[in-house]
Amino acid sequence: MIPKKVRDAVKARASGRCEKCGIPYSDYAWPPFSMHHDPPKGMGGRKRADTPEDLKLLCHACHARFHGIIVVDNKMDGRD
Repeated sequence: MIPKKVRDAVKARASGRCEKCGIPYSDYAWPPFSMHHDPPKGMGGRKRADTPEDLKLLCHACHARFHGIIVVDNKMDGRD
């Protein structure tokens, strides 16, 4: 679990927007925005890299695209 203090720092840095596409963030967005490890822990990222420098705030669509999932009407629809 990413500490709240770290999540808040990432949200503040992102200025209320997805750090990839720029769509506005909302605590009530659905599907929700998420924290993305960059690089991902499973792809060479540091195992305990829960720092603002190692995270990005991404909307659902950008996060899914990064992992190779196609998003159609805000629903995941298979892999590329």
